[in-house]
Amino acid sequence: MTNAELVAEFVGYCFSEKGLSPLTVKAYERYLRQFVHGLDKPLSETGQEDIGNFLSGLNPLLSGNSKALYFSPLRQFFLFLQRDGHIQKDPTAGMRAPKQSRRLPKVLTEDEVERLIELPGRRVSYELNLRNRAILEVFYASAIRLSELAGLNCMDVRLKERTLLVRGKGR
Repeated sequence: MTNAELVAEFVGYCFSEKGLSPLTVKAYERYLRQFVHGLDKPLSETGQEDIGNFLSGLNPLLSGNSKALYFSPLRQFFLFLQRDGHIQKDPTAGMRAPKQSRRLPKVLTEDEVERLIELPGRRVSYELNLRNRAILEVFYASAIRLSELAGLNCMDVRLKERTLLVRGKGR
């Protein structure tokens, strides 16, 4: 199989068997296609040096966190290739992901949260004001991801149980 065909096989595996979100699968595919595009050899002959060259050749303005986003799918891809017998040795074995910074998130003050929740509705209808305020309150009170909040629909609201059905990462 060609490198591109192996990437396509892995992408299908990520979507159907691993249950990754469509956005994650699309990002993995983009990163892997970028990697194999610059590779002038079969994946079975790829070594740590090739992976290191790829990561160091990325835009120098990218943070360590962004470069780590490229490394993770590479590691999973080579594990997949080894497991399925396409390669003998995983070139990512023993490699460390690019160094990531660890920053604490900025936390809003109580006054900022109150102002944020009161903000909607100043120039919209009463119904839109209620909807917008409910969205902000659910987001603040539940600590769900923005993508999870955006994915909620009316059927996910369980009024009797006073719960929400939230579909997170991996559905």
